[in-house]
Amino acid sequence: MKLRDLAAVAALALAVAGCSVLGRAGASDLPAATEVAVGERFEVRLASNPSTGYSWAVRGGADGKVVRLVGQSFVPPAPPASGGPAPVGQEGNEVFAFEGVATGRTTLEFAYARPWEKDVAPAKLVRQVVRVR
Repeated sequence: MKLRDLAAVAALALAVAGCSVLGRAGASDLPAATEVAVGERFEVRLASNPSTGYSWAVRGGADGKVVRLVGQSFVPPAPPASGGPAPVGQEGNEVFAFEGVATGRTTLEFAYARPWEKDVAPAKLVRQVVRVR
């Protein structure tokens, strides 16, 4: 099964589960803003390579007033078409699941950094505006 086919199956499964997927970032891959209903769940997928020591973290906007973080996971890359495991060091996705909890607007902010490097600016910052109706 091709990676594109796997992505289509995953998107369909999420739609059936009542969860919308905002996109996979690079920051340019996310929509400028998204809108969800109170009680609706949605995901933000961010390209990540934990073998480098970097990981994504939510830095703001998920304080529970408008949206709350309900889960976080890493989805490794799909195995090669020839079979066997995916090669070590390949990029996957960090997936953040949120739920709209109250009407309003917030800006989710994600930082891609090495957690132990306290005085270093993140390698990447991604912001996502969310409106809950």
